[in-house]
Amino acid sequence: MQKMLNAIDLRVNNLPGYNWIGDEFPVLSWKISGDPGTMQQYYRILAASSINLLKTPDLWNSGWVKSDCSSGIRWGGVKLRSRQQIFWQVEVRDQYGNNS
Repeated sequence: MQKMLNAIDLRVNNLPGYNWIGDEFPVLSWKISGDPGTMQQYYRILAASSINLLKTPDLWNSGWVKSDCSSGIRWGGVKLRSRQQIFWQVEVRDQYGNNS
């Protein structure tokens, strides 16, 4: 049976939901939800200027980062403009190699 792991409660500068952020390089965070004993080993952040571009992001693709951190992740994409609308998601990979 495959164990499941998901990134939930995505936040920008510790603010939930859809917010206008004036920061050019905000700090991202998320919580991990999954089966007991399943842990994040890698994450990948995808960010785009439209929801349709998330599969081929135009603002940032962090690539797979080996880390169990899910908070304090500094924006590493293109410099953001004030009030710029972005769409982002986090994919996580567990210690078994399963992706969310």
